[in-house]
Amino acid sequence: MQTPQLNMRRVDQEALLEQLERLAAQLGVQIKVGKYEGKSGMAKWKGEWVLLLDKSTSARDRVRLLAEELAQFDLNREDLIVPPEVREWIDKHRLSETGRGR
Repeated sequence: MQTPQLNMRRVDQEALLEQLERLAAQLGVQIKVGKYEGKSGMAKWKGEWVLLLDKSTSARDRVRLLAEELAQFDLNREDLIVPPEVREWIDKHRLSETGRGR
């Protein structure tokens, strides 16, 4: 009985990751996956936001990192489509109210 629950969680994580990646694209954030010595994070490069993800980062950690980083952007823009479950997940992972204000 536990195996289906674990699979469902994995599917949920993967679906959430896809939605967060779509939101990142809407915000103009490029996601680059590569060998970054286990480090991941957001940086501005040549005037564009880039999220570097080490390829060894688990889906769960990618979801957390994306939620934390995307929480720093204005998600109330009219041109954004943010599903309620994605907005809720991001709100749970806000680093701070002041943030970096992207």
